Amino acid sequence: MIWLQAAVVVLLIVLNGMLSMSELAVVSSSKPRLKLLADRGSRGARVALGLIEDPGSFLSTVQIGITLIGVLTGAVGGATLAAGVGEILNHYAWIAPRGEAAAMALVVVTITLLSIVIGELVPKQLALRDPERIAVIVAPVLRWLLRLARPAVRMLNVASRFVLRLAGSMGNNSPSITEEEVRAAINEGARAGVLKQIEKEMLSGVMRLADRRVELIMTELDALTVVDLALPSAAVWRAVAATQHTRLIAVRGDPGHVVGLLQTRDLLGLRLQEKDEDFASILFHPPRVGLDLPATEALERLRNTTAHMLFVVDEFDQVAGIVTVADILKAIIGDLGEANPATPTMCAREAGSWLIDGGMLIDVVSDRLGLVSLPAERNFDSLAGFLLWRLERLPEEGERVRLDGYEFEVVDMDGPRIDKVMVTRLPVAVGLDDDLAGG
Repeated sequence: MIWLQAAVVVLLIVLNGMLSMSELAVVSSSKPRLKLLADRGSRGARVALGLIEDPGSFLSTVQIGITLIGVLTGAVGGATLAAGVGEILNHYAWIAPRGEAAAMALVVVTITLLSIVIGELVPKQLALRDPERIAVIVAPVLRWLLRLARPAVRMLNVASRFVLRLAGSMGNNSPSITEEEVRAAINEGARAGVLKQIEKEMLSGVMRLADRRVELIMTELDALTVVDLALPSAAVWRAVAATQHTRLIAVRGDPGHVVGLLQTRDLLGLRLQEKDEDFASILFHPPRVGLDLPATEALERLRNTTAHMLFVVDEFDQVAGIVTVADILKAIIGDLGEANPATPTMCAREAGSWLIDGGMLIDVVSDRLGLVSLPAERNFDSLAGFLLWRLERLPEEGERVRLDGYEFEVVDMDGPRIDKVMVTRLPVAVGLDDDLAGG
């Protein structure tokens, strides 16, 4: 009889472990992975997704099962099993007549140990190792238990909602996944080797794109080929022949009076038709956007224009530059390189130091160095802006700022502009102090 009681207790503990494992597996499962399995025809994955969509009923069912198992384990083990073990112990003269007391202690310790190891720790570790596979297996059983316990579950859900309403926590306004979690997943994927470094940089660039304005990614007017249509047509054609650009900015008289865009393919057609002076017929007028337009919105507008270009205008409605798909791509993955590349904006020097242009985007610097203390809401976009924010004034050459174990030294000023900054990794003991250091 005592062995039957012991077997019942062990069986109850194993059932408790299965419920704990099932609960954690379903809760920890990745919804995208389950959806992928469901699309491939997995019935268990579809059931698991249904349980995740209704966590209140699912968790209530599991809790009912665990509670009932705990009560039954205590009833069988605490009194019945302990009494049987006590009778056996009392047969030994060295412990009689204290066998029942010793049996109670022995049974309690044994059941507690088994409940922790078999009923909690091992099942939960198994669930965390492969949550989706376990969830697919146990989900149909959990759904059957949910149907069986539906009346009790409904009563518990009503009671839970009432308590939550009293606590003022009825609504759940937090997103299921945050931007910070996505960034952390990208970084973790790179560390684990799932993502290559270039893939990590591209994904990080896409994440940053929504925070950038077109002012930061546009090609300024000074870097473009501008043709003045007020000049004789021969002068215009000489400018066209001298450029390597496929798109030209057309002005009339005043360099600030931009009248449209000329494309070399249209100019070639004009020349073949011997209409050398009819530039107005091929003049294209790209949409105009403001400097503050988010880069993601600019990309959406580029998809809707045949010129694949936007004019960026300032507050006086003067064209300050252009934005193309190439500018968007450059903002995501960085410079693609040129025939005669200029000095890199971030040059690695001796171990643990970099020479960086002051105009380099602070997001790029942060990604390369792993900075974590930059404010989420900030009014600067470049490394120079960061230094001005920390110093709260225009710096002088030789002044230093410390942040996250790095020292930023202003090494070159071009008038009021911070031209070059030397960044040095500090020793660990020194890097813990990120206060301002004097020049």
